[in-house]
Order: sequence, then structure tokens, then C-alpha cells
Amino acid sequence: MFSIYFVIVVIYATLSNRILRQQEILKEKQEGEKLLNIYQTVLNSLSHEFRTPLAAIITATDTLKENSPYLTEKMKLEILNEVEIASNRLKEQTDNLLNMGRLDSGMYKVKTEWCDINDLINNILHRFELGNRNLEIKAEGALPFYKIDIAIWEQILSNICSNVEKYTPQDANILFKIIPADGVLELQYSDDGPGIPNEYHIKVFEKFFRVNSAGKSGTGLGMSIIKGFVELQNGKIEIEENQPSGLLLKISVPAETTYINQLNYE
Repeated sequence: MFSIYFVIVVIYATLSNRILRQQEILKEKQEGEKLLNIYQTVLNSLSHEFRTPLAAIITATDTLKENSPYLTEKMKLEILNEVEIASNRLKEQTDNLLNMGRLDSGMYKVKTEWCDINDLINNILHRFELGNRNLEIKAEGALPFYKIDIAIWEQILSNICSNVEKYTPQDANILFKIIPADGVLELQYSDDGPGIPNEYHIKVFEKFFRVNSAGKSGTGLGMSIIKGFVELQNGKIEIEENQPSGLLLKISVPAETTYINQLNYE
């Protein structure tokens, strides 16, 4: 009787192990297929993101070469402006891919220097075609200089502006608000565009995730890179609904601060 019971236990254990292994194999296969689908989507998106500006550059240069004698100076400037916009789009996508690799590798080293954050925001805004949007930079009181990694903040602000360009209406109100505080850089971005639904406020920071991306360009890396660079500086980032509508993005990063009269003696 005991031997029969023992055989039954062995058979049950063997079958259980086989079932569990098959479940693991199935799960691995499903996860592999899911990952493959993600990478295929990203590859298709990247192909589009690179092909579109490249086509614009090729068309513009061909036009300049073949029709230059017939073009006015104004026409030439307009064509060159299209080349510049397309080139900046290529640079943005290349930077995002490189930055994601650097963040994933954990090899990025933060290098800080004194910076006027108001000037930095203005410089980044001028790199983008933001049309008739109402842009405002506001500070709650006198602004200090911040000791930050300027390259990192250029990427953070560039990805925010890229999203403004893609997802907010042409007549949107855009506000960058800097909140002066000792030992911390607090920046809030807000708009009155369509915003992001509450259920996506965390998920939007995942790599390759895009909200309602139909008809919109992009790879879904921008918000993930913003979060990665904020956390690299031991900072925090969160998304809220703007009132009465739109998006509110809050960024807080530890940073040395000083005022101009103090900076002169450092």
C-alpha cells in the first residue's frame, strides 16, 4: 500500500514539474513574442522617424541644386529652414537613442557647472517650431544660479519641448515655472492641452509607451529619458492634471544655488 502511494506521489510530482515547466516555457514564449512585438513597433517607428526628415533634406537639397537660378533669396531661406528643422529632428532621435543607452548602461557621469536656468529654457525653446503657442517663463521671486549638469538639462527641456510641438494645439498656453529654493532646482511645466489620462500618469514614463499616438510621430522614449535623467541627479518627477485642463509636470532636483553677488566671489 505504501509503495503504491509512493508511486502515485512520484508520478504526481513528475507531472506537476512537467506542467510547471511547460507553463514557464509558454510564459517565456509569450513574453518573447511581446518583446518582439515591442521592438518591431519601435523599429517601424524609428524607420519612419528617420525616413521622414531624411526625405525632406534630400528633396530640399535637390531643389536647391536643380533650381537655384530660379529661386529668390526668400525661397532659398525657406528651403534651408526646412533642412534645419529636419536635421534637428534627426539629431533629437539620435540623441534619444544614445541617451537611453547611456542611462541603461549606468555609465553616465554627472558633471555640474553654474547655470542661469532662465536663459537655458529660452535657448531650448528657440530650437523648436512652436508656432503661435503662448510661451511664458515665470519665476516666483529672484532666481539664483544653479550648479547643474547643463547637458542633462538640455535633454530634459528638449524632450519636453518636443512633446509640446507634437501634442499641444497651436494656440496652447505653455508655462515653465521656476520655484527658487535653497539647495534644490524646482521646475514646473504646464499647458492647457489635452493632457494625459490619470491611468497613464505612471505608465507614460515607461520606455516606448505612447498615449494616443495615432497620427503622431515619436518613439515613446522622451518621457522615459526625462525620468531617467531626473533620477540620475537624485531628483523626483511627477505628473498631475492641470486645472482646468492640460498637463502639469513637476521636477525637483537637488542642486547647489547661489546669487550673482555671491558668484562673483567664488
